[in-house]
Amino acid sequence: MEDQCAVIAFQDSPVSGSLVRVYKTPDIYRDTLIGRARPDKPIKFAVGSPNLRSGLWRIWSTKKSDDVYVKAMSEESFTKISLHESGDWRHQIAFERTAHPKVHWVRRPDPSSRVLDAWTRPAPVNGWIEAFTLLIPSEDIVHVPNDPTKLSDVTRWITQPPAGECSEFRFFLVESTASARPFRYTSRTTGLITVVGAYRLHGGNIFLVTHNRTKLSTNEEQKLNDLRCNPICAPAPDFPLHPSTGPRSIAWTTYEDGHRVYFDLALFPHRNEEAVLAHVIS
Repeated sequence: MEDQCAVIAFQDSPVSGSLVRVYKTPDIYRDTLIGRARPDKPIKFAVGSPNLRSGLWRIWSTKKSDDVYVKAMSEESFTKISLHESGDWRHQIAFERTAHPKVHWVRRPDPSSRVLDAWTRPAPVNGWIEAFTLLIPSEDIVHVPNDPTKLSDVTRWITQPPAGECSEFRFFLVESTASARPFRYTSRTTGLITVVGAYRLHGGNIFLVTHNRTKLSTNEEQKLNDLRCNPICAPAPDFPLHPSTGPRSIAWTTYEDGHRVYFDLALFPHRNEEAVLAHVIS
């Protein structure tokens, strides 16, 4: 797909309302409705299908602020990513105390703080800010026996990528006056860019999530291997690690330009059931 390009633009339809449009060519495109920010109407997605899947992800905002929150739905007691309107962006422990009976912390930037990582909102480029990237390797789409998760209209299910590839999700904060953005495919891109979901924030800006398939670069493969081998926390001795509980891990790294990349990983990957991961999710 190298040297090919897609374009994302915004349209107002008198019938459907505000749309985000992905152009494959000037005549071939796909529209996605832009909703309004409501905590009870989040963007939800997962890779795979019930009983064979990644973590379940949820993105939401309130009606009265431009704060955006992102977390794995099965991770209610652990961590979340908060993109505050003030520009204070952080990944932090969600519960009030850093101690938790299900987690043994191996290392943490500040043992007295719930904040695992913090950064300042980057400046927009032509009205676009790429907040962070989430990568889900195909090998980490695993069986969850007796999975209570069901197919539903509110969760966007993404087809599992082929072996050796990843589902790549990119999270964007887009100003209301932003111009169209071209997305140039690289030699590692193996699937077309699609919109997972989009909603308009209280102040008029848009939060947007895209998906495409990709192969990891050599640098990304090395970072992922390092994250598997150097965890920030590990299961407590009595933590139930049976696959039916669907335990997963959130690992992350920061590139030289400050961009954050997160990995949604299984505790039971196909290639190595003894892999040690960066963050346990109950």
